[in-house]
Amino acid sequence: MYSLEVDTVSNTEWSALLRQFDDATIYQTWSCGAVLWGADRLSHVVLRNGDEAVGIAQVATIQVPIFRGDTALLVLAASNAEGRSVMASYLLQWNIIGWLKMKGVRSYDLGGISPIHPEVNYFKAGIGGENVSHAGSFEQCANPLSSLFDRSLGILKYGRKRLPRKIS
Repeated sequence: MYSLEVDTVSNTEWSALLRQFDDATIYQTWSCGAVLWGADRLSHVVLRNGDEAVGIAQVATIQVPIFRGDTALLVLAASNAEGRSVMASYLLQWNIIGWLKMKGVRSYDLGGISPIHPEVNYFKAGIGGENVSHAGSFEQCANPLSSLFDRSLGILKYGRKRLPRKIS
């Protein structure tokens, strides 16, 4: 029997769950997610078959001024071997969509598609969404010291290519 749990795991339990899934990274840790998205905007979703987690997801909810209602972003979706064998990702995502609808969320961004992972593209197409293209992603540093460091690295990395060569 499959069940969906939303925001029922603690920070410690989430960390233990991440270790069970090969495709999870440091960016899906509780702490990193809270810093990137804000702890109050981040939800942790677990799909269980009995007591065993077969799929997990991290979803951030944001407000976009030009839209009515919130927008949700999929930060992480992962399934283990058992979950993949029964296509648990579909059940996980459809349950998340239902939960987001109940919360009044009007838009759900599953993230980009990739030519390297056609199976992920197939999955995302099967959800029934719309493929939307935007300009590339950009990063912004809120901390002035981080911003200075980031710009310095950029100058070191690209500055040499931009300098005109001396022609004799």
